[in-house]
Amino acid sequence: MEPTTTKGEGDVKVCETCKQKPTIHPNSTECASCLAKRSHKKKPAKGEPGKALPKRSPRTGAKDYIDRVEARAEPVITVRFDKHEDILEQVERLADEQVRSPELQIIYMLKEHLNAVQKGVDAR
Repeated sequence: MEPTTTKGEGDVKVCETCKQKPTIHPNSTECASCLAKRSHKKKPAKGEPGKALPKRSPRTGAKDYIDRVEARAEPVITVRFDKHEDILEQVERLADEQVRSPELQIIYMLKEHLNAVQKGVDAR
């Protein structure tokens, strides 16, 4: 049974929440005030009840990318520059100039080298 009140030329629905004001539209169940109050209520968190959602960390650029790649990639190569510090300094300088991490700079340099070798083989 719908709550109604007579007002002039026909029936007008009354808000089901406050039961005082007319609804904003004949198909609506609430008045404008109750709709506004409802939109300001805190919504429950999505996910399993009683379990907190994981907090998102701010993006850290290349480091974040490297962490994601390391998490999904099984083959890992560790390069030690103990006896080749001059090469490491050059790589770090290039990485800094091109706004990359040293790890991504090494990958970029390997990729460029392999592409050049491939083109040299194809040109023969």
